[in-house]
Amino acid sequence: SVAVAALIATVVWSARRGGALAPEIVGRDGAPSMLVPAGDFVMGDADAPLRRTLYLDAFYIDQYEVTTARYRTFLAANKSVAPPEGRQEIELARVPEMPVVNVNWHDATAYCAWGGARLPTEAEWEKSARGSDERPYPWGTISPDLDRANYENASPDAYGGGLANVGSHPGGRSPFGVDDLAGNVSEWVADWYVDTLPATSPRNPTGPASGTLRVIRGGGRLEQRDGITSTKRYAAPPEMRRPDVGFRCARSAR
Repeated sequence: SVAVAALIATVVWSARRGGALAPEIVGRDGAPSMLVPAGDFVMGDADAPLRRTLYLDAFYIDQYEVTTARYRTFLAANKSVAPPEGRQEIELARVPEMPVVNVNWHDATAYCAWGGARLPTEAEWEKSARGSDERPYPWGTISPDLDRANYENASPDAYGGGLANVGSHPGGRSPFGVDDLAGNVSEWVADWYVDTLPATSPRNPTGPASGTLRVIRGGGRLEQRDGITSTKRYAAPPEMRRPDVGFRCARSAR
């Protein structure tokens, strides 16, 4: 409705004006988005070649992965975009609160742009999951269990026993209030894949200017517990589609 659209616009505008930033905003697509404050964090674990102390400006990241319901709205507004591979829109309607999968990097980028946002950078994704205390999992140091994440789930049908509704594991929430950063689906991020970062510690790194593989973060439902730590990295061609890879959006705070 017009009233709801006006409210969303007001919330987003007020979060970006001068002064204190709102801890949560609502994106143009209606998704809640959580504030990650500016500051340093350590990227990478003790054995990772990417380990660096980085500084990121404040940003917002969606609390949940993009759902099939929100993606259907995007498809309805963009008739030239094909539905996720192997799924027609009517099938997506049966599981409205599950994360959309079988979308490639280009699909994810187009959705975020349509919603007035962008894919998070790899560094933003990791800070959202890891906080500033180098925790191995979004919830802390406790070993994973099925109350915190959907993992070690080999169901052959993503939408028939494989995936869980977004937000189904609040015990796995990150220190910034972001859900499902471990388990359920892996997520496309903006960066081209690179093995190592430059020796300097840049502010707001965005990865190399070109490449052949895009980064995927957050181990999905098929992974074992050592595959869903907040520092695990994956990579794939941007055209790849998989039934355990989805995405969420981010936006700069100012």
